[in-house]
Amino acid sequence: MKKNIIMLLLLVAAGVRAETVTSTVDGGVINTLPKVGQIVKKGEMLVTFYHTSIDAQIDGSKVEVEEAKELLKNKNLDKERANKLVGRGVSRCDWEDAMYDATYAKLELEKSEANLRKLESDKGLRFIAAPCDCKVIKVYMFENSGTAIGDKILEVERLK
Repeated sequence: MKKNIIMLLLLVAAGVRAETVTSTVDGGVINTLPKVGQIVKKGEMLVTFYHTSIDAQIDGSKVEVEEAKELLKNKNLDKERANKLVGRGVSRCDWEDAMYDATYAKLELEKSEANLRKLESDKGLRFIAAPCDCKVIKVYMFENSGTAIGDKILEVERLK
């Protein structure tokens, strides 16, 4: 699983080493938060965001990838036919169009696959794991609150 990105702002207040956990999601809605005083072990979830919308985007992107694969397959078949028939019923212009269409379809597939990878990576930002064993000392937001990247969500104290 991709390592979660956690934006932390180190604070030193009254000898207590505290870290402010900030949002990794722009336009995210907080699903779960720990309570003040709760102990959270390293790697456990501190904050989760709803991911229904990104799941829908991922599903749509998967469909686009499959459509792009099918288009590329068809354009490659057209290209092969044009290669065999150039000069024997297929004009040079039609041959060039077939070459262009196959190249364009390949680029569209690559673009669709890159978009899917980005969305899947973005989904990993919908979870913020504890960077260490810690105790929640302050909560700035509530469940179902909307966030922007960098918004303060909670403050934790490192435990030894």
